[in-house]
Amino acid sequence: MSTKKNTSQKSENFKVTGENLLRTVKELVAEGNRRQLVVTNKEENEKFTIPLTIAVILTVFFPILAVLIMVFILWGRYNLIIN
Repeated sequence: MSTKKNTSQKSENFKVTGENLLRTVKELVAEGNRRQLVVTNKEENEKFTIPLTIAVILTVFFPILAVLIMVFILWGRYNLIIN
């Protein structure tokens, strides 16, 4: 896992492989100081942003949807930014 800190926006970019993506997201959520998930494409154009609380609730109540979103992110070569 590589971490790139962007001090101007106070966000971290995590580039992880498929098998480590879910584990990395769980670890970051467990830290408790994250606010939102942002999905961007290779050119760093923002595709969508979701508050972290909503993401956790969706994962608990709709785990299949969460899996589909993760597959979309991995297959589409998108980046997951956790602010």
